[in-house]
Amino acid sequence: MLVTVFRFGKAFILWKIRDRKAKGPERQELLYERLRHVAELQGPTYVKLAQLISAAEGVFPEALVAECKKCRDQVSPEPWKEVSKVLNDELGNKRSDIASVNQIPIAAASIAQVHEAVLSNGSDVVIKIQRPGIRKKVIDDLKVMAWVAPKLVGKIPVAALANPPALVELFAETICEELDFKLEVANLFEIRRVLYSNLKQEWEIPDPELGLVTERVIVMTKISGVSLGDSIAMGIDSASSSVVFRQMVEGLLEGAVIHGIFHGDFHAGNVFLNTTGKIGLVDFGITGRLDGTRRQAFLRYVVGLMTGDVESQVVGIKDLGAFPEDADIGLLINEFQLERNNFDPLELSEEEFIDEFRGLIKGLLAEGARIPKELMLFVKNFAYLSSVMQELDPDMDLLNEFLEVASAFFGRNGVRVATEIGFSLSADDVSDITFRRVAGIRENVPSLTWKELGERRNSLMDRMDRRSIKQIIE
Repeated sequence: MLVTVFRFGKAFILWKIRDRKAKGPERQELLYERLRHVAELQGPTYVKLAQLISAAEGVFPEALVAECKKCRDQVSPEPWKEVSKVLNDELGNKRSDIASVNQIPIAAASIAQVHEAVLSNGSDVVIKIQRPGIRKKVIDDLKVMAWVAPKLVGKIPVAALANPPALVELFAETICEELDFKLEVANLFEIRRVLYSNLKQEWEIPDPELGLVTERVIVMTKISGVSLGDSIAMGIDSASSSVVFRQMVEGLLEGAVIHGIFHGDFHAGNVFLNTTGKIGLVDFGITGRLDGTRRQAFLRYVVGLMTGDVESQVVGIKDLGAFPEDADIGLLINEFQLERNNFDPLELSEEEFIDEFRGLIKGLLAEGARIPKELMLFVKNFAYLSSVMQELDPDMDLLNEFLEVASAFFGRNGVRVATEIGFSLSADDVSDITFRRVAGIRENVPSLTWKELGERRNSLMDRMDRRSIKQIIE
C-alpha cells in the first residue's frame, strides 16, 4: 500500500504543480497520462485494470479511455526457467505426456503466458501457464484498490456514475476467477454449450486435455485463423464483416439474457477468424454470469430496447441495480425525457446542449444511479466490437444491422420471452426507435453508418469548449 500510495500520490502532486497552468480538458488529459505511467510501473494487475477501462467507451471519461488504450497490449513474458517450474510442479508425473515445448511464448498477458507444444502422442497443442507469484501480487494489489475505491466516490461527479467500488468489485471477481484455470475450463464448456446451441452459427472453441488441467496450467488445442485485431490490417469484405458482427452480437446477447452466461473479455487477442468462416474464442477466465432474477431483468431491458418500450427498459435496468429499489419508474422516464422521439441533439445550441447534458448528469447522480457490474462487462464487450467494426467496415448500415439482430433474436426466442416476462412478441414487433434515440437521429434519416455515427460524436464533442466541459464536470 505504501508503494502504491507513494507512486500515485507523487503523480498527482506533480500534476498539481507542474501542470497547473494547463486548463480544462488538457489538464485532465495530463493527469490521466501520469496515472497511466504509474499503472504500467505497478505491473500486470494495474495494466489489466487499465485495459478494462480502455474497453469501456461511454462508461468512463473519453480522455481516460484514450489514455488507457496506450497501455501495452502484451506484458513482458517471464523467463522460461521460471515458468517451467510452474509447469513441472503442476503436472508432476504427467509432465512426461508433453514431448516438447517452445520456450518462446506466442502470447503473454497479465496472468499467464501461452506456449506452443507437442504431446507425446504427436498432437499439436498450446499450454497456458500462470505466472509464478502472480496470486500474491494480485491479492496485495486488490487490497489497495478496495481501500482506495470508496474514497473516490463523489470526488468527480461524472466518474461517480462509473461506480469505482463496483468497478473494483467486478475487477476483483474476474481476476480472481482467472487465477483458477480449472474454473476457466468449466466456463469454456458452459459457453461452448451455449454458442453451439445456435446451429446456424459456427464457432471454434479449444478442446482442453482434461488430464493436463490444473489450477495453474491448461493444455488445449490451438485455435486456427488470425486474430480479429490482425484482420483489421488484412481487411475483410463488407459481407463478411456483417456476418461477424451479427454472430458476435447474437452470441453475446443470447448468452446473457437467455442462458445467463457470456464470454466477458472480447479483445483483439481473444477473437479469431479462420478461412472457413468460423469465429474462434479463447480465454474464458472472465465470464459474465446472471442468475435467474437478474437475467430476467436484463432480458426485460433488452426486449425494451428492441421494441422501443421505454418503461420495460427502465424497469429492467432498475432491477439490475442501476437505480435504488424505491425509484419511481414514471418519474425517471419524465425527468430524463426518455420518450422523446424524433430528436437531434445537433440541432441544439451549444448553451442548450450543455444545459441538457449537465442536467442529465446531475439528475442521474441525484437518483443514485450506478452502472451494474454485469452491464459494465456487457458494455465493455460491445464497445470493443463497435471499435473493431468501425475500422473493418465504416460503411456498415447500423440501423439495418440492429433490425436484423433484433428480428433474429425474437425469431428464435419469442416463446421463451413470452414465457419468462409476459411479452408475446415476434420479429414484426422490432423497432429502431430506441436506436435512433441513442444515436440522436430523426425518423426521416434512412440509414446510419459507423462513419456517420463517429462524425456525429465528433461534432458533439467539438461543440464543447474548455469552459463547457468544466461546467459539466463541476
